Amino acid sequence: MSAGPVSAGHNLGPVDQIPFGEGRAFGVDGEQVAVFRLWDGTLRALSAVCPHRGGPLRTAPSTGRW
Repeated sequence: MSAGPVSAGHNLGPVDQIPFGEGRAFGVDGEQVAVFRLWDGTLRALSAVCPHRGGPLRTAPSTGRW
């Protein structure tokens, strides 16, 4: 996934499937995208692939955070 703004042209389902303060990974056009629902209700999306090691983003076991 290239850097830059994410297009708002994909419907990934109801926003309620992502609890406040959490994120979920989705397949979009053959790429993994992580979508986060911030505490204020806004959504942020970015590549779900770690730029350093190329593996998937994961939550930290001790905190449950990305």
